[in-house]
Amino acid sequence: MGNFRLDRRRDAMRGGSIAVIAPGTSSGSRLYHKLTSTKYGNQMPPTGPGTTLPTAQELEQDRAFAVCMRAHGIQVSDPDRTGDMNIGGRLEHVTRAQLHADPGFKAALRACKDKLPAAERHLKWNGT
Repeated sequence: MGNFRLDRRRDAMRGGSIAVIAPGTSSGSRLYHKLTSTKYGNQMPPTGPGTTLPTAQELEQDRAFAVCMRAHGIQVSDPDRTGDMNIGGRLEHVTRAQLHADPGFKAALRACKDKLPAAERHLKWNGT
């Protein structure tokens, strides 16, 4: 799957060195099998030694952070199993720099920063 990109639809559909996505048939999609089985090597995302997923406690803390951000006017999804959260609404398509410059986002982040798991609290959030 060398040179495979998902950030542009045409590149995702074309694949890298081989076709990866088969429209209309998950059984013919190499990407689907990489996400659900070991048919084409290691399953993605990687699990096992050297890789960690958030603990249930960390996910609950991430959920509390998302709830707090929403309470402060920022649309944030609940975390998925990897802990990733997505920003929606008016900030969905802004750049990281624009996001961290947004006064509403900065205010919500200051109000909710204590909800983040301890390991994430040390992150610099544009001076907040």
